[in-house]
Amino acid sequence: MLGLAALVAGGLLLLPGSGDDKDGPAVVAPSAGEGTSQGQQALPRRGGPITVGTADGSKYRIEAVTGRTSDDVASLQSSSPPSGGTFAYVEYVLSNPSSQKVLLDFPGDVFVKKNLVLSKGRGRCMPQAGVPEDMCTLPIKSEVVRRLAGGPLLAGDGGDQYMPPGASYLVRATVAVPVDEHLTRRDMGLYVWKQLYMADQLAKHAPFPR
Repeated sequence: MLGLAALVAGGLLLLPGSGDDKDGPAVVAPSAGEGTSQGQQALPRRGGPITVGTADGSKYRIEAVTGRTSDDVASLQSSSPPSGGTFAYVEYVLSNPSSQKVLLDFPGDVFVKKNLVLSKGRGRCMPQAGVPEDMCTLPIKSEVVRRLAGGPLLAGDGGDQYMPPGASYLVRATVAVPVDEHLTRRDMGLYVWKQLYMADQLAKHAPFPR
């Protein structure tokens, strides 16, 4: 059971899980360069990769690591989850497979079984084409947990950050709406569906490791 956050290293960037607004205050994540003395960590076990891109040529590779739940939301929510509820999150490896720097962005969205979203938040649960009909996505918050390979994030104008070529980071995407405490990894999935990355294609699934 782990915590829930929305940010990027050195500065917070909130990104929509469903095009909706976000819940909870911004917090600052650990630096993406923290870890070993070289600022790098061993790559975790992960599922098969998917690669998506934007019209400007930016590319992102996504590999799902795990999905879990956590009640530890003190730094992100103004209150604890209601009785019988918890918060779901997915961790994944986000990489820049190209030979140029790309804007730090979070293409992955968490989908959960709709019947396991607590009734109060079920109206915010949005289905998407290409995702099983019994699943939906909710507002999420994403953070860089640590750097895994390549260089640290690069500062840009206006607080933007960039991923250097070949860099990989562990990202945590946490659902900002309570779900049933009995939800497990089998009841959630990581997908990329936003028009920015998919154009007219259906959502792509990044599977968990077996």
